[in-house]
Amino acid sequence: LILADPPYEARDFEKYGVKPFNKAKVVKDCSAIVKPGGFLAWLDTILPPFSKRDWQLYGIIGLVQSTNHRTRAISIFQN
Repeated sequence: LILADPPYEARDFEKYGVKPFNKAKVVKDCSAIVKPGGFLAWLDTILPPFSKRDWQLYGIIGLVQSTNHRTRAISIFQN
């Protein structure tokens, strides 16, 4: 199981002092790391780009903190 909670937008990358990265590449790289049949849980404000050759979308769980906050989703993938 890989748990991922990357910065969501440009302002978040700046806030945490990290450089923006290619989310699609990271999702693909995770498929090479996790064991066959393993899972990736990705927390984000978007469904990250992924290849159906590498991952099957297993489910999505909505996450709401409170009013006037960004809604996030935990996207669960299985390879």
